[in-house]
Amino acid sequence: MIGIVFVRGINVGGKNMLPMAELRAVCERAGLSRVATYIQSGNVVFEGPAKVVRGAAAAITDGIEKARGFRPVVAVRTLEEVGGVHSTRAFPDQERMEGDRLLVMFLAEKPNGGAAKVVDAMNTGPERVVLKGREVFMYFPNGVGKSKLSFPALERAVGAGTSRNWNTIGKMIEMAEGLE
Repeated sequence: MIGIVFVRGINVGGKNMLPMAELRAVCERAGLSRVATYIQSGNVVFEGPAKVVRGAAAAITDGIEKARGFRPVVAVRTLEEVGGVHSTRAFPDQERMEGDRLLVMFLAEKPNGGAAKVVDAMNTGPERVVLKGREVFMYFPNGVGKSKLSFPALERAVGAGTSRNWNTIGKMIEMAEGLE
């Protein structure tokens, strides 16, 4: 099975430092093979048996805590799942949206049943946000830095996750397909 790991909040320097070589080693100790990383922000592609993949998020989180003393949010998806996310049209005009302003938050767990209603109520500014399954699609027409959307409120509604822009998701799919 080919899959992708998204790790939140790891850095190459300062707080929560985790070099990509060490992240690859943690993933390999978790039972994943053919592990490769993309840029310095916790993006990993891998191959592994289905049973190992199902427990990979917990194993990677535990491995990072053992190695570095902190527990990041880790979301694991199969290549098929990420491909499905990338083919989803969460917004009617999505094909015109800039890839660096369209983000997907990959949630660590499936949100509760009332989360979609709370997320829908957050659509009060120029930003748009939609919950679909275990992913939150977000569009920031003025950039994330100028957004008024409250990420803490969003996470209270849907749970912990980690976000990647559309361009990065496409690159991760491309890398993962290279493992097939």
